[in-house]
Amino acid sequence: MPICPSSPNRGRFGHQAIRDCDAAYKNFFDSLKGNRAGKRMGAPRFKSREDNRQAIRYQPDGFSIRPTGKLRLSKVGDIKVAWSRDLPSRPSSVTIVKTADKRYYCSFVVEAGEETLLPACGRIDGAKPLSARTWERPCEALHDRDRNAAIDILAAGRAERQNACGPDMRPHTGADGDEAGTHRSAA
Repeated sequence: MPICPSSPNRGRFGHQAIRDCDAAYKNFFDSLKGNRAGKRMGAPRFKSREDNRQAIRYQPDGFSIRPTGKLRLSKVGDIKVAWSRDLPSRPSSVTIVKTADKRYYCSFVVEAGEETLLPACGRIDGAKPLSARTWERPCEALHDRDRNAAIDILAAGRAERQNACGPDMRPHTGADGDEAGTHRSAA
């Protein structure tokens, strides 16, 4: 059955993938013709059969963050999210990844400095001049630019530490620096 704009079965899931594929081939052919500055690009590659990850990317018109903290995805609905930190500004896209062990992760792309997501109330606030160090919002919270920056830096550091010490790191073997193990010839 063909999918057409008036069909209730039309989906958005493939649209971003088609746009990405179109951009990849356009860049490749522009590179071949010399119409693209920089290093010559190789042909687009397709996913490997061994890579069991699945991913979908949403543009701003396809997702929203609800006041309850849930992530609303078009054609999917509201999803409960375990937030690792507050977003520093409004996200410009979100990528949902399903790993081989059937766990889901979402990754947000944010533009730094444009707007500020206030940690005390979760509201997105417009850009402020650097001279404004503190201000009050309708949520009756006093926001301090330096304190908000410290919270963001602390959250980023904690997230990096989690990334560095995550499940993909090899466990400690108990061997010291150059003591990697016993060689067969030494036995």
